[in-house]
Amino acid sequence: MRLVEYTPEHFDLLHAAASRMASRNLRHRAFVNHYYASSPWCRLHLLVSSEDTVVGALGLERMPFRFGSQHVTIGFGTNYYSLEPGAGGFLFMHWMKNCDVGISFGGSPDAHHVIRSQRWPYFDGIGVYLLNKNYDVYAGDPAWKRTAKWLARYGTRRRIASYS
Repeated sequence: MRLVEYTPEHFDLLHAAASRMASRNLRHRAFVNHYYASSPWCRLHLLVSSEDTVVGALGLERMPFRFGSQHVTIGFGTNYYSLEPGAGGFLFMHWMKNCDVGISFGGSPDAHHVIRSQRWPYFDGIGVYLLNKNYDVYAGDPAWKRTAKWLARYGTRRRIASYS
């Protein structure tokens, strides 16, 4: 396996794996190229197998701060996906080696297992806000419920500009 820093030439490789990830934004070329390939502070790292398939991804936002006279880089992980066992751990180590402090919001049960095993602190009171979150449709939902969720999803959305 090898770690590759995303460039626009890697989009087809990423797109093939993104269908297996729970992220729609990694399937959108303009977003990925703008967010991860146009700034020195934010990069997408792809873990590529020997068969040239993406088996993991980690967006890493490096935020520089100063604490007194000391420079501190805080690394915020985004689009962190592991598609094969071991890929997540490899990407996690890359994340922690490339910044002084790591911050994680949300995450899967496996990610929280790693965080707890490292005895990292949790902080209460940090809210996660989503705009236009989808109403999830489940396999056992009756037709009337799926229809109601579709109506709610498309009938209640507001553009972010309307909140200003």
